[in-house]
Amino acid sequence: MISPDSPVLPMSPLPSSHFLSQPRSAASAKPAGTVDTATLNAHDFDVDNRTGFMPFDQPISRLSGEYEIWEKLLDEAQEKRLKLGRRTDLTQEDRDESEAWRAWVRSTPVISPESLYASEVHLRRAHCVLAWTMHFYIQSQPPPPPELAQSDIIIPSPIAVPLVAISSQLQLPVVLTYSDDVLYNWRLKNPAPKPTTPPASDYLLPMSPGSAFFSRTPFPTAAPQTPFSAAYFTPLSSPLPEEEDQDDVNMPKIDNISCVTLFTGSKDEEEFYLSSARCELAGVPALEAMRATMDELFVGDALARRRIVRYLNALAGHIDVLAAQLLAVREGCDPEAFYHDIRPWFMGQDSSPSGRKWVFEGVAPEDQPKELSGPSAGQSSLVHALDVFLGVSDYSHGAGAGDRKSGPTFLDRMQTYMPRHHRAFLRHLAAAPRPLRALVDDWTEREPALAEAYNAAVGAMKRFRDGHMRIVALYIMGPARRERERQAALAEQAALAEGRTDAVPEKQPLKGTGGTDLVQFLKGVRDRTAAAAVPLPK
Repeated sequence: MISPDSPVLPMSPLPSSHFLSQPRSAASAKPAGTVDTATLNAHDFDVDNRTGFMPFDQPISRLSGEYEIWEKLLDEAQEKRLKLGRRTDLTQEDRDESEAWRAWVRSTPVISPESLYASEVHLRRAHCVLAWTMHFYIQSQPPPPPELAQSDIIIPSPIAVPLVAISSQLQLPVVLTYSDDVLYNWRLKNPAPKPTTPPASDYLLPMSPGSAFFSRTPFPTAAPQTPFSAAYFTPLSSPLPEEEDQDDVNMPKIDNISCVTLFTGSKDEEEFYLSSARCELAGVPALEAMRATMDELFVGDALARRRIVRYLNALAGHIDVLAAQLLAVREGCDPEAFYHDIRPWFMGQDSSPSGRKWVFEGVAPEDQPKELSGPSAGQSSLVHALDVFLGVSDYSHGAGAGDRKSGPTFLDRMQTYMPRHHRAFLRHLAAAPRPLRALVDDWTEREPALAEAYNAAVGAMKRFRDGHMRIVALYIMGPARRERERQAALAEQAALAEGRTDAVPEKQPLKGTGGTDLVQFLKGVRDRTAAAAVPLPK
């Protein structure tokens, strides 16, 4: 957590050639979910070969000028340790303190965010600040009296109006997302001084259009310059330099980042977010294996297929590392603390047990946000990229093996919660003219080693989802069951005291913060992922 007096790490100015520095005027005219080509090259997806979907540079940690008031509102909520309004142990002092803060929010002037529109990184910070503040405002409110149990939750215009406008610019939902609490919610523990004017090549990385990945150092090849040709590549086994560049010292790594914003200020909460950030960073070798494979798919000859076998076996190992990193959350985050003290803060309207509608004051009825799920691991572009690359996304997220629902799948819906450049990356990946799955299907009979390597990667994805189910069982299903048992015991005691025997709480299906029926969904995803394996020749 940062206070108004905390020193802010000076940020080096982005070169004018960097895509985040380009004019954004055309972006706002794009409908949500479309590829934004107005601010960057068609194959520039804000994916770094050193940090993956995590930004290479530390996100800005504070807005200034007229927007400082937004930062102060968030500072105050964190410093006062506002408590969940649903808690039954609140004192009158707790209630008064949180209401005083909410009154301050309501009295704040509505500030136009228009002067932020030219800066992607400042828009991201503004979305983080306002979305976190909105969740503080909503979840700190005590439940209404029974006669108003289904009344709307009004989000005051000082938050609602600018947040809706900023979300439109970023093409993100008007709610806390995975990018707000993971991708852009970190800072370096011990940053080293940065050069005043870093070279532009450290910001704008050349990439392989064929593989859709950045490559820090260009290596020209003889490949034809088609829209998907491998113009540049970085060898999968290229050695690392003996000494890190000054720029690399300040890149996010698994052991050198901490969180900027927290609801509870607890180590449990920070560890929960950081575990996802570490997964993103641990996924970089998997992205590199995918890139190398896609380069070989362009050639497709016998040598290329042998290399693909090697890359897919390596990918399986990288995915297993991701699963281990996912399970490591158990070392720092207590399940009961997560379920009771942390998770309720970032729930969206879709997953709220109260079922109350969120209404954004000062926003026209036709512009009222509809997509209001909370952040979830399902919004990680890394996991979706692995699914799309392996060609199992229809299996893992569809209604059945290879079938599509009449409406959007979970993958389609969760893409709306991803940064738009990452959505474009996934669409580019899905549109590859030579998909991996097609090659495997074509050569399974003649080269079973290719199918075996492919199945090893799919099997690793299945194990990753097994691990996810273990985490869900530990952090949500177990605490939820114990809470139901506790509530049932209390209801039974109250009923016996009143001479009744019919007071048994109704069992509700568990929902994830993304609004899904949790148990049924996760089992289906896991089983359909396993079903995507290619049958081997007998």
